[in-house]
Amino acid sequence: MSFLKAVNIKKYIPVREGILSLFTKPKKWIRLVDDVTLEINAGEIHALIGEAASGKKALSRILIGLKKPSGGQVLYKNKDIFRMTRDEHRVMRRELQIIFGDPFSSLNPHFTVKEIIEEPLRLNEIEYNDSIIEEVLGEVDLTPPNEYLWRKPFQLSGIERQKTSLARALVLDPKFIVADEPVSLLDTPYKDSFLELIKKINRDRGIAFLLITSHPQYAFQIADRISIMYLGKIIETSRRRDIMENPLHPYTQRLFRNYKEPYKITGEIGITDIHPSPDIPGGCRYHPDCPYAMDKCKVEEPRLMEAENGHRVACYLHE
Repeated sequence: MSFLKAVNIKKYIPVREGILSLFTKPKKWIRLVDDVTLEINAGEIHALIGEAASGKKALSRILIGLKKPSGGQVLYKNKDIFRMTRDEHRVMRRELQIIFGDPFSSLNPHFTVKEIIEEPLRLNEIEYNDSIIEEVLGEVDLTPPNEYLWRKPFQLSGIERQKTSLARALVLDPKFIVADEPVSLLDTPYKDSFLELIKKINRDRGIAFLLITSHPQYAFQIADRISIMYLGKIIETSRRRDIMENPLHPYTQRLFRNYKEPYKITGEIGITDIHPSPDIPGGCRYHPDCPYAMDKCKVEEPRLMEAENGHRVACYLHE
């Protein structure tokens, strides 16, 4: 059952060419997110996979209210988060959280771990005591807590900083957390352990996660459902096992081409990163690189259609 839903979300940014363009109406727009509908179910881990500039990060910020869309709605508990009252918005901001890929830049370098975790409680005027902080540190495996309370970020390892970021989000008792490339800067031995920690918290607390990643193997490891994003569009979405074992869209097949077997990861993304541009091709935006492109693909953009039970794909090969 979905409790957070993006409906026809658009995020366009103007192309400015020269200083005079600051005073004129823009003629071109980059469509970072282009008419996307996405549902997050309560208690699930949903992975959003895409290359650089696919629009996944912009969409994730819109989902939790950090950015306003150019069009569309984000419904949380059936209410548009951009039309909430002040009191409703305060509650929403506590319940929708984010952790970033670079914890060193997102943690105040002058604060101790105790102050970092206290800060959201103070800002939200929530009563607390030291036992609450110690409990959440234990939950993210920073134990014994008294060894970490008075450390500052520069005194922590990369995995310890990321766990501190997670503890800061958890202390507000959220219902949904965006994990934005959460293991991208961690040393290889710690990537799996942090992903397993997310999975454990998801299981124990029932918190829904949106995992933003450009590396399919992380989604394969912990996600319940997976969506693939390309040039501002979601082009395929399904349950993890279905999309791992039977990717339907030619782009998804190419994206996973280095993964010889579903559970034996042999590589990472094998496509040159895409770049934001106002010049998106007409029709299916992947057709210039698609080996199966038909005439119809060049003129008419496919919608997400049901190919199999719960497996949706935007491709005319599966009409």
